[in-house]
Amino acid sequence: MVVLPSSIGPVFFGLPTGLWAMLGLVPFLILYLIRPRPKRMELPSLMFFLRSSGRSIVTSFLRTIYRDLLFFIQIIIALALLLMPAQPYTNTQIDLAAEHTVIVIDTSASSQVVEDGQTRFERALAAAEDLIGKKTSIILAKGTPQIVVASASANEARTALRAIKPTDTTSRIGEAMFLADQVLQGDGRIVVLSDFDNTEGVSPTTAKTALEARGIPVAFVNVAQGTVQNVGFIDIVVGEDTSTTYIRNFGTKEASVALHIADVTREFTIPAGGIEPFQFKTPPGITELKLETNDAYAPDDTLIVSAPDEAKIKVLLITNDKSRFLESALTSSPRVDLSVSEPPIISKGQYDVYILHNLDQKDVLPGTFEDLLARARKGSAVVIHAQQGMGVFKFGDLLPVELIGDANNSYIRIDQETTITRNLELGNIKQYIQAHVRPGGISLASATDNSTMLTLKAEGAGTLVYYGMIESSSDFKLTPDYPIFWQNLVRVLARRADIRDLNRKAGDTITTNADVQGPDGTRIGGPVVMFEHRGLYTVGDRRIALNTLDPRESALLHQKNVGTAKDADNIATVKEERQLEWEMPLLIIGTLFLLFELIFLKVRGDM
Repeated sequence: MVVLPSSIGPVFFGLPTGLWAMLGLVPFLILYLIRPRPKRMELPSLMFFLRSSGRSIVTSFLRTIYRDLLFFIQIIIALALLLMPAQPYTNTQIDLAAEHTVIVIDTSASSQVVEDGQTRFERALAAAEDLIGKKTSIILAKGTPQIVVASASANEARTALRAIKPTDTTSRIGEAMFLADQVLQGDGRIVVLSDFDNTEGVSPTTAKTALEARGIPVAFVNVAQGTVQNVGFIDIVVGEDTSTTYIRNFGTKEASVALHIADVTREFTIPAGGIEPFQFKTPPGITELKLETNDAYAPDDTLIVSAPDEAKIKVLLITNDKSRFLESALTSSPRVDLSVSEPPIISKGQYDVYILHNLDQKDVLPGTFEDLLARARKGSAVVIHAQQGMGVFKFGDLLPVELIGDANNSYIRIDQETTITRNLELGNIKQYIQAHVRPGGISLASATDNSTMLTLKAEGAGTLVYYGMIESSSDFKLTPDYPIFWQNLVRVLARRADIRDLNRKAGDTITTNADVQGPDGTRIGGPVVMFEHRGLYTVGDRRIALNTLDPRESALLHQKNVGTAKDADNIATVKEERQLEWEMPLLIIGTLFLLFELIFLKVRGDM
């Protein structure tokens, strides 16, 4: 990159002794002075002719210059080459800002604060418009910093500015500044437009210190005007039956707010800094909660809850000795419709999940397992619960494991972290059946001797499951995780969405190959999708609610000591004194005049 100097000072010499090379001009001058000159002779007739032609003194002078032009050309070549050993240079003032400006714009949720009828984001855009130069880069400071344009022209930068929208994520201003350093790659400046309420990562002041230590000019422009009072939602715990949301008053005074949900309105008086919980029954489908606060920050005043609206999961428990633990675990979920059949009579209805537990061999009719296998291949799931003496049953291909023999005392470990096994403690087991996974199966949990305790295997359009923890030999049934495990298992097997997965916070990411549409209907490319704007996202056949739920953003802390007026005044120019070395220019000058000399000699006829 070539940076043109705005001013040039006097010439200095880095190696003054190199000026001795100028003595090389002495022989050149002596040879020029002593060279033979043509003898002038007067011819009267010729002189008369010249006088009569009207030639002027000026013409004679130009002819002399033409004759001695070769001397001047050679003098210039010699001076250019002989000055180079002295390393001449001048001190220059360079305007770094005029070359490349990297603008960092804060587009986090707090940029949507309204002050004097204008948001902080709008104020940042207006300031960015004035900073656009002949080469401009734009970076967004949000949950994940993003390069909008790099080294763009003025028109490209203005077009990019008009397309930027604020997000509902947290802010990583420091990381955005380090990204700006990578984009700069040379001379230029970095200007940060933000309220400097940094909620994640490196602080802006730390990043500025690090960048300036490397000689990179950094300017802060604070677009916030002061402290803002705010009341808003900060969290929600969504359950299949009931949900609880939390409202916080970030202000310094007591606040009265109204909460609207469906046709119900609740009034709250929240003290300064206080938090108010609100519990409600989780309705199916999409539900909106709205706070009436009249504050300057809207993103945390609205809350959307998404819940499955499909039919309940139909589960059939097939058993000759009903377990109160298993039955209670299954019925604890309002989403599960449990039926029980006692062999030899088995319901002929269609169910999403079939569970075999505590069977009596003499009561199981021939063809029962084959019939269940056929149902699995059509899309249902079949779970075989381990029991003492189960080796006598002829499960055939219905059992996704191969039974080996009996074993005692082991700790159950998680093999793979999934929705079913996440945050699960299975504990110890006194007696169990050694089993190996059949081809195509996946072990999610196992004993210390690698005997599988939980196996899933795809079968046609459905799933086969082996649950290897004998109920009488394990204390897992007494833990709070037991009903959660069974609820998660039947939901996954029935391909129902987890209500927790349907409710996300701004900044969350998912990996999906399904078609994703944002709240405004635009398609979002994958497979990794980041949720940056509050509202409803459509992911395949599911609707995911995204909310701004971050107390750090909602606090709206005014960083009045970051981004001073002095920084703003120095944005226009960033001057730096540098040495402009003349060796290369002198070499170029000498080379050009040498070429000119050759051309001159050719034209004059000496070559």
